[in-house]
Amino acid sequence: MAGKKKDLEGNEAVEKKREKDPNNGSNYLALVANIMISILLMTVGLSMLFISGMKPLYYTYIVIGFLLVWGITCTVRYFAKEEFRIISNYDFAFGIIILILSACMILRSNEVSSYFHLLLGCLALVEGVVLLQHTIQMKQLKGAAWFLNLLMSLALIAFSVITILNLKKILDPNSQAFYILLVAAGLLGILSQILVAIRARRFRKSETEEKTRKERKEEEKEKEQKQERLEDFEQNYGDSFSGGNTTGDSSADTEIAEGDSSLNESEGSVSENSAESRSE
Repeated sequence: MAGKKKDLEGNEAVEKKREKDPNNGSNYLALVANIMISILLMTVGLSMLFISGMKPLYYTYIVIGFLLVWGITCTVRYFAKEEFRIISNYDFAFGIIILILSACMILRSNEVSSYFHLLLGCLALVEGVVLLQHTIQMKQLKGAAWFLNLLMSLALIAFSVITILNLKKILDPNSQAFYILLVAAGLLGILSQILVAIRARRFRKSETEEKTRKERKEEEKEKEQKQERLEDFEQNYGDSFSGGNTTGDSSADTEIAEGDSSLNESEGSVSENSAESRSE
């Protein structure tokens, strides 16, 4: 019971931290993976364009190196950020799977290099689908550049499908056009990430400002309502209080006058009695 209570308290602490920081709930590792894929596509494309004598085996090692970095980052972050407190977090499992797959690819690197273009097509497909999600995000966040992002995502998905299906009649994987498209795919991925990040920040800023304006309006409205209630109260009950005080003062004056007259009468009777006693 104590362990469960501690886990629940840990989850509550993480949720409170996420509420304070809107960026804390973002999928950090997915963001890193997307940027790494973009850099990888640009690196391979530029290497194919400007470095002669590069073999697909070397590119396979580059891809494996990126995967190793990603897997290690997933595993280390799981413990460094105490993500084991979050029930829905599986970064440790994904990190171990990526490391095992990377080790298998190293042992079978020659076979993997023969399908290197297929691997590039799969990475480009992942990048294109991520751009499609960015398009939906920008549309929901009311970004003006969402249509441009849609065109980029569709072009990248089409390029990836052509590469996976190995349609040499449309695009030869060994041509300079293919290498240039790889570089363009990486640049589009990074550009899309920048655009959606800027739009999300502006949207959060405008949302916060709108919320602040609403809170101020509500506070002003409450003040006006309190002032109106106070004025109504003074109008309805102020006269009765002042009239009651006047009646009380007049009655008090009457009682004082009656007391004085009775005192005078008693003094008169005393003086008469003393006069009679003297005459006798």
